[in-house]
Amino acid sequence: MKVSILIVTHSNVGNVLLNAAKTIMVDTPSEMSCINIWNQCDVELEISYIDKMIQTMDKGEGVLILNDLYGATPCNILFKFLERQSVRVVTGLNLSMLLTVMNYSGLSLDDLMVKAIE
Repeated sequence: MKVSILIVTHSNVGNVLLNAAKTIMVDTPSEMSCINIWNQCDVELEISYIDKMIQTMDKGEGVLILNDLYGATPCNILFKFLERQSVRVVTGLNLSMLLTVMNYSGLSLDDLMVKAIE
């Protein structure tokens, strides 16, 4: 099993980055999914949806959540999940970070988080 990757970003940013990464890498070595947070979203509904997605994606190795912008609504929603043992959140997502995470998908959750930050 590998760490699952959940991308939570503004509008369609995550989908665009994931599609670009898949064009470069072809194979996605981990389970990966995107959640788009739109302007004027229902925050409680988004929290519930992210919670269900984490539960579905976590196969025992945890979920690394990648986010585009610290301090904005999608990131603030993710604060709700920081206390979970099986979840780590990294902000500042860009294509290079995503490709790095995909290339090192065999690492543990904590090691993969550090690799994303590097």
